Amino acid sequence: MLHDTTEIIEHARRDQYELTLADVASLAAKSERTVRRWSATGLHGRGVLPAVETVNGLRFRASDVREYLRARPVEPQEAAATSKTSTAVARVVAAAPRLTDEQREQLAAILGGAR
Repeated sequence: MLHDTTEIIEHARRDQYELTLADVASLAAKSERTVRRWSATGLHGRGVLPAVETVNGLRFRASDVREYLRARPVEPQEAAATSKTSTAVARVVAAAPRLTDEQREQLAAILGGAR
């Protein structure tokens, strides 16, 4: 009888973990490899994303994923990419010739009155 009770408890626990690895990767706009890393070693400042290993792969609770993604800090690579982009845009803008009043009016007309 104990065996049957254990199976029921284990089944109930598995049902709470409704999201697959692919689901979480899609929600986070990250690769499955990244999500697997989050569940194994975590993300600096966020800890480990809770998951269970099933015969069909990793499974996640929606509430755990929601909380993990809500507080996820910007990864250093993302911050560096944003900084590089901002620097490149600033260089292009600084090197561009100044617009005349006539050119600004033409652009405003093209853009629908924006100034």
